[in-house]
Amino acid sequence: PQFSEDPEQKVRNMLLEVLNRLPNNETLRPHVPMMLSLCMKLLETDNEENAVICLRIIFDLHKNFRPTLEREVQPFLKFVERIYRGLPNTVALLFSDKESAASAGPGIPRTE
Repeated sequence: PQFSEDPEQKVRNMLLEVLNRLPNNETLRPHVPMMLSLCMKLLETDNEENAVICLRIIFDLHKNFRPTLEREVQPFLKFVERIYRGLPNTVALLFSDKESAASAGPGIPRTE
């Protein structure tokens, strides 16, 4: 994940904000699959601030282009399930001492 506040991260954040503010109309429709794919990838690799913007974009795209994106719902739900399955490890990592956190393993288990 990207945690630093370097210029690259700031530019990425601004670009995501621009994508989030685009009007959800027919002009955007041809770009929806690419935007959704990008946001799903960034959910796993970028920092929390950008992930929140990506979630807003994903929710807006699903709300406004539902018929087009029906087959994309399952991958998103699998991501959410992975997050919830990894929650105990994440809590242990963040709230326990270093020894028990190290034995908890990574926060988000991979199921691919």
